[in-house]
Amino acid sequence: MRKTLYLNFVISLFLILLFLFTLSCNKVDSNFHRYDLSKELKSSKGVKLVNKPSKNIPVNTGYRLNLKGTKIIRLKTKFKKKAGILFYMNFTGLYKNSLIEFELYKRNKKKRNKERLHYVKTNHFDSEIIEKFNITNQEEIILKFKGTGKVFISNPVFFKLVDKNKRNNVFIVAVDTFRGDMLSKKINGISLTPNMDVFKKDSVYFSNCIAPSSWTLPSFVSFFTSLNEFNHNVGIKTVLNTRTKSLIEYLSQKYITLAFHGGIVLSKRWGHSRGFDLYEEFKFAGPLYPYGGKSLFEKALDTLKRGDFPNLLLFLHTYQIHDPYTPPKEFLNLINKEPLRDKADTINSAKPQCTFLKTDKKTKKSLRELYQAEIIAFDSFFGTFIKKLKEMKLYNSSTIVIMSDHGEEFFEHGGWAHSHSLYQEIIRVPFIIKFPANKFMNTSIARVVSTTDILPTLLEYEQIEFLPKKIDGHSLMNLIRNKNPQTGNPVISAMTGSRYIDAIPKKFAIIIDNLKLIYNYKISQKTIKFFEKYGLPPKVEKIEIYNIVKDPNETINLYKKDHKIPSKFRSYIKKIKRRINRNKLNGINSKKQIDKEVEKQLKTIGYI
Repeated sequence: MRKTLYLNFVISLFLILLFLFTLSCNKVDSNFHRYDLSKELKSSKGVKLVNKPSKNIPVNTGYRLNLKGTKIIRLKTKFKKKAGILFYMNFTGLYKNSLIEFELYKRNKKKRNKERLHYVKTNHFDSEIIEKFNITNQEEIILKFKGTGKVFISNPVFFKLVDKNKRNNVFIVAVDTFRGDMLSKKINGISLTPNMDVFKKDSVYFSNCIAPSSWTLPSFVSFFTSLNEFNHNVGIKTVLNTRTKSLIEYLSQKYITLAFHGGIVLSKRWGHSRGFDLYEEFKFAGPLYPYGGKSLFEKALDTLKRGDFPNLLLFLHTYQIHDPYTPPKEFLNLINKEPLRDKADTINSAKPQCTFLKTDKKTKKSLRELYQAEIIAFDSFFGTFIKKLKEMKLYNSSTIVIMSDHGEEFFEHGGWAHSHSLYQEIIRVPFIIKFPANKFMNTSIARVVSTTDILPTLLEYEQIEFLPKKIDGHSLMNLIRNKNPQTGNPVISAMTGSRYIDAIPKKFAIIIDNLKLIYNYKISQKTIKFFEKYGLPPKVEKIEIYNIVKDPNETINLYKKDHKIPSKFRSYIKKIKRRINRNKLNGINSKKQIDKEVEKQLKTIGYI
C-alpha cells in the first residue's frame, strides 16, 4: 500500500514538474504584457472596437469612444515598483472651440491621493504616450477624459523597467534604395560608408544579398513575410492576404514592437503593420528631407530614452537615399566641391515613360554623385546612432540588422532608377546583422542569399517556432555557424504581378551559386506605345544567363553561345511560370481603386 502511494506521489510530482516546465517554455515574455481594454469598456455606451482603423492611425486595433462629459478607465498592472506604459491616443473636440481634457495619473486606492503622469487639454491630440512610474499593490493607473468629442485609444502595453544590461533589443534599419556595391566603395580613396565599415567588423556581412523584387512595395512585403513576389502578390492595387503571418507577429511574442517609417509604399494599407504595437509614419524620414536619416535616428533615440523598454523591436525605415536626391552640401562636397547640381530627380521621376531616355555623360555623372552623397550622409547619421547606443549601454545586448529593398541604376543596362529590370545594380543590396555580444563578429559570407532569409534567420536565433514549408526563405544560422551546406539555395527576384506599371514586361531571375538566369516575357505593343516617345527598353533575349562572379556587370549573356538552359534551372522556371499563370487565372492581380492621397504620394517618388 505504501509503495503504491509513494509511486503515485512520484508520478504526480513528475507530471506537475513537466507541466510547469512546458508552461515556462511557452509563456509570453514576463517583462511586458499587452493589456486588453475590453473588460473596462464593455459596459460603456458609445464604445466601438475598431479592427481596421484609418490609414493615419498607427495601430492595428483600438476603441472608438463618443465622449460626453467624463470618462474614467482604471487599469491595474501586474508589475510592481518600476514600470511603464505605452499606448496610442487620438481625440478631436466636437467643435473648434470645444476642448478635451486628458489626464493619466497614478492613484492610491486607500489614501486616495494621486500622482499625475501626463496631462493635456486641447481640441486635437494625436500621439503615442510613453510614461514611467513607481507603483505599489495599493495603486492603479487611471485614464481620465473630460469633454465632448471623438476619442480613439489603443490597448496599452505595460512593461517592467530593468537594468540596461538586461535589456534585449532588435533594431532593423531599412535603408531604401541602397545599392549593394556602394557599401565600402571608395571615391578619391575615401569610403562612402566608413561607419558601416566599422560596424561590419562587429557583425556578419552578406556580400551577395538579393532583393526579392526591384521596387519598394513587393520587396518589403517579401522581407516581412519571407514569400517571393509571385507568392504574396502585393502590388499598388492589391494588399497582403490576411492569413499570411508576418515576421513581426512572430517576434511580438518576445518583444514590444515599434516602427517609424517614411510612409508612401510603407503605409499600413498594404499589410506592413501586422504585429506592431505602434507603426508610425514619420514624415521627416520621407524622400524630400535632406536630413531624413538623422531625424529618424533622433526619433528612435528619444523613444528609447522615454521608454527604457526591457524587450524592444524597433523597425526604422528611411527614404534618405531614394530620389529626389537632396544631399546636405557638406556630404556632396566630399565627392565634388564643384558639382554640376546640388539636387535632382532621377530622369524618370514621376515620368516612368522616361525610364529608358538617353542622356549625356555629365548628367549621368552628376546624378551618381548626388546618390553617393546621400549614402555618405546616411552613413554619418548611422554612425552617430551607433555611438549613442553605446553611450546608452544598449549596443552590446542588441541585435542590429541593416538591409535594403532594392538598388538604383544609372544607365548601366539602359535604364534609370529602379523597378524596371533585375540586373545586379538594382537587386543586389546590403545585408549586415550584428548579434548580441558581437557573436560571430567579423564574418563575411559571399554565398548568394535573399532578404526573404532574414525572417527564418531571426526566428531560429530567437528560438521562435515557425513552419519552414510555409515560407520561401531559409535560415542562415547554419551558414553563420560555419556549417556550410554544399550548395546554396536558389534565390529568386521577380517582377510579375507586382509591377508598378503594366507597360513594364514581366520578368523573373533565378540565381544558383555563380549562375544567374533572367527570364524575360515578350515586349508588347502596349509597352512600345508607352515608351516610344522617349526611348524604348533595350532589346533583350528571352533568356539571359550570367556568371555573376566572373562577369559581375552582366555584360556577357552565356545563353547566346549555345542556347542551352542548365538543367538546374529548368524545374524552377516551370514552377514559377505555373504560379504566375495561376495568379493571372485567379484574378489575384485584378485592379482595385487607390485613394487620391496614396496616388499623390506614389507620384512623388515616380511609381505612377
